[in-house]
Parts: sequence; structure tokens; C-alpha cells
Amino acid sequence: MVVSGYKNGILRVLALNSDGFTLVASHKVHTEGIQMIKFSEDGSKLAVVSPEGKIFFFVMESYKNNELTPFCLYDVGDKINDLK
Repeated sequence: MVVSGYKNGILRVLALNSDGFTLVASHKVHTEGIQMIKFSEDGSKLAVVSPEGKIFFFVMESYKNNELTPFCLYDVGDKINDLK
């Protein structure tokens, strides 16, 4: 699985199969670009950070239904430099 973020705020989940990569899910996450993407240690959750300090959290199980649904939005209100 590959997760990619773009300047237009779109997040894509791709799966590798015998034919190459297949788009599994796509979601417009932020109005501005995606600054950072970080998985939890066990890979079950995903945090997607915008330049304006908003973080969307996803449960990765949701992508298996060809959807990627956020379960939480947190607005820090300032730029985020790192997620640990």
C-alpha cells in the first residue's frame, strides 16, 4: 500500500498488484496542500497534516471499502513541524 498527498489537498491510497498500482481510495482532505502524512506505529491509523495546522485522522480499515473516511479533524491553529 502506498499513500500519497498532493498540493491540491487530495489523498490517494494505492495498492500494488500484479498489474502495477491500482487506486483504492481517493479523498479531498484539505483545501490547501498536504504537508505531511504519518502512520501510527501499528499502521492502523493515518494522520494527514495541512500547512494551516489542521490534522485529519483516518482508520485505515475504511480504505478496504474503496472509501477513506476521516474519523476526526483537529485544528492546531498553527503550522505543525513534526508528528511523533
